[in-house]
Amino acid sequence: MLVGGFTYKGSTDQADTLARNQKNAGHKVVGCRMEIEDASQRAAVLDLVRERFGQLDALVNNAAVFPARPWPRSPCRRWS
Repeated sequence: MLVGGFTYKGSTDQADTLARNQKNAGHKVVGCRMEIEDASQRAAVLDLVRERFGQLDALVNNAAVFPARPWPRSPCRRWS
């Protein structure tokens, strides 16, 4: 069983579908909309996960970035 949370910036419908599918498969999941750049929102997500599930055992950073140019030519500053 998966127990965990995930974050998203947009695509609320897709996030709701993901959470529903995981719950239907017997997993315990919570989705949280947030701006990754906002430290207070990151802290709030961690607090929610701890409150809901008791602790945080692992964190997977899977932020999607879609630069307007091919990846090899993207300057490093665009990834921060």
